[in-house]
Amino acid sequence: MIEITIALLFLGIFAGLLSGFFGIGSGIVLVPAYIFLFEFLDFPKEIIPFLATGTSMTTMALVIPNAARTHYLSLIHI
Repeated sequence: MIEITIALLFLGIFAGLLSGFFGIGSGIVLVPAYIFLFEFLDFPKEIIPFLATGTSMTTMALVIPNAARTHYLSLIHI
């Protein structure tokens, strides 16, 4: 289980770097990785694409409001 946690940590760092440096959406990296992970964990095959997409969208829904707030606050102090 620790191996999966470490792999997900490095995957998140990799997706964040690609997103930050190149403007590539992290969904391009994370959704295929989630599909591989859910197959590895023996989830039912018919729900894996929905689960991977939903997990990626939930991650964005949690991160985007904080990023928008930070951007807004940086514009106020200019």
